[in-house]
Amino acid sequence: MRKVSCIALLAALAAPLTTSSARADNPVDDFSFELKEYTGEQSAAWVVQKLVKWNLGKKCLAKLSDKEQGVLHMASFYSRDIMQYAKTVTGDDWSGIEGQSTGDKESNRKLVEPMIDAFKAKHMVTVTVEGDDCNAKDGLWFRYWGQIATTLKNYPPKSGKAFVTLNVTSKAKDVTVTVDKTGSTFTITAPRDIEVAAWDDKIDKPFRKVAKAK
Repeated sequence: MRKVSCIALLAALAAPLTTSSARADNPVDDFSFELKEYTGEQSAAWVVQKLVKWNLGKKCLAKLSDKEQGVLHMASFYSRDIMQYAKTVTGDDWSGIEGQSTGDKESNRKLVEPMIDAFKAKHMVTVTVEGDDCNAKDGLWFRYWGQIATTLKNYPPKSGKAFVTLNVTSKAKDVTVTVDKTGSTFTITAPRDIEVAAWDDKIDKPFRKVAKAK
């Protein structure tokens, strides 16, 4: 009887460890899960999981879902702004569909997920931060990232497409933005550790120009 009890106890202890390990091996999935808990919206979680490519070091990735850091809070605003941008482009209100009173939440989410997947053909943000670690408390890199969503919401490109690459590096001394001829592909290069004056306006300006172009 003692052997059986010990085996059962070991099995019970192993289960949560396995789950924790699986989540640790998928930091973006963990981040998405925590954002859903933080906002109460699966749509918001899918935005950071499906519409952002994260090129971050291992230590930096591990910080994304840490509630003591600042990225989760920024992500709640980021996802809200991107959902508003998507509504402008497609007319689909992902948050509204998920929260509608008709049907259960799971059924509503099944309506939203293919819409978000389809939006990949029109929008993606790639975030690359130099180094294995990063400042996830009040770092410039995720403030730049948050500004991208606000900018797209306010100045959606006329092409109906926005593929944005954010490169954050210690080699950069200022914020620069290049735009392709179609007005749909943007590359932002920004300093990792130096907060330059009017960096948010420097991100905004090229998008404003594209949005207002005849």
